[in-house]
Amino acid sequence: MKQLALIAVVVFILAGSYILYNQSIVQSSYNGLPTVPCIDTTLPIKQSYTFTLSITINGQPYALDKTIGHDYGKCLHDIYVNDASGLVYVKTNGDEKFTLGNFFDVWKVTYNKKQLSGYRTGNGKEIKVFVNGKEVETYEKTPITPNAKIEIKYQ
Repeated sequence: MKQLALIAVVVFILAGSYILYNQSIVQSSYNGLPTVPCIDTTLPIKQSYTFTLSITINGQPYALDKTIGHDYGKCLHDIYVNDASGLVYVKTNGDEKFTLGNFFDVWKVTYNKKQLSGYRTGNGKEIKVFVNGKEVETYEKTPITPNAKIEIKYQ
């Protein structure tokens, strides 16, 4: 009887772990907000491209975290990096259109017109965004497109 109970507990734990793992693969969240889904390796990739993101804080380069998009043990998000170089990869099973806000959600860093990580605007400080050399005012709503060169400057 004890063996049967032990087997039931083990099966229950394994089943629960399986369900939690699969739910985290479909979508993760950051502060309750939907973020970029994870790549489903059982489905074909519909979009695959890169873009370059550079961030400058008070004239100094700000390196990207080399683990952005890598939820180790859970998934690889549709937006991710492999190093701190600024090259960002987008691979997705769907037709999603992503924005800089999506990228920062995956990074779990606050980004909008008034804040970039712990840096806030005001007192002469501002955030400027450039796409392919042209200044834009779309901030977190800036579309991510193939081969784009995006610069964010806080000064």
